[in-house]
Amino acid sequence: MNRTRTERQDSILRALAQRPYVRIAELSAQFGVSESAIRRDFESLAQRGIVKRTHGGAFAAAPLDAEFPYAVREKRNQAEKVRIGEAAAKLIGPGTAVILDAGTTTAEITRHLPDIWALTVVTNSLIAAYELLRHPSIGTILTGGNVGKFTYSMVGHVAEQMLRSIRVERAFISTGGLTLEQGLTNPNMYEIGVKRAMMASAKEVTVVADNSKLGHVALAPFATLREVHRVITDSGADPEIVERIRGLGVEVILA
Repeated sequence: MNRTRTERQDSILRALAQRPYVRIAELSAQFGVSESAIRRDFESLAQRGIVKRTHGGAFAAAPLDAEFPYAVREKRNQAEKVRIGEAAAKLIGPGTAVILDAGTTTAEITRHLPDIWALTVVTNSLIAAYELLRHPSIGTILTGGNVGKFTYSMVGHVAEQMLRSIRVERAFISTGGLTLEQGLTNPNMYEIGVKRAMMASAKEVTVVADNSKLGHVALAPFATLREVHRVITDSGADPEIVERIRGLGVEVILA
């Protein structure tokens, strides 16, 4: 089986999410590549702090959720995420309060915000909060909660309770998968409650998702498309899926 290096490393991480240890010989046979190629994959993942190597294999440096670590996810479809983040930022005006969840695409929104006075951003993302530090005129509120060391997200009862106590104009929500049949799905079950609370706290819900998420179903559903006002995706999205989403009365913006 011939795969690109990135696809192979993604498969290695997926295997480590299912079992504690993977062997070089096993992966070499599975992917049809040399054992030295697998060692190079391990070295690359080890340099990013994701795995620890042993003589004959590797194990996760910390428990992996069903989704991949942030450092891996942020590099996927990066150009598309940048365009989506820029398009989403244009929807945010002064004097409002918005919610950003902890996805890699929502983090891109913070990188395109101008210095808007009287804007308040509520987030459960440590990455988004850090990015917002360079905007002295934007107020930032962290939800609190249990911190995911690989997702940099705050989840759990504390985060959900905080979100239930506020009301904002818009929520920008990321998703691991989007289909008409299954709605919005996420690979990390621990984030589901926070996403639901964020949506309930907002007058308007915008989903940000690059084209790879459309037509894909992740582990746990958290909303139907009828609960969403807008989807921002990129020009590589399947036109048939885009039109079916619009058929539900949901606005779709192609970035």
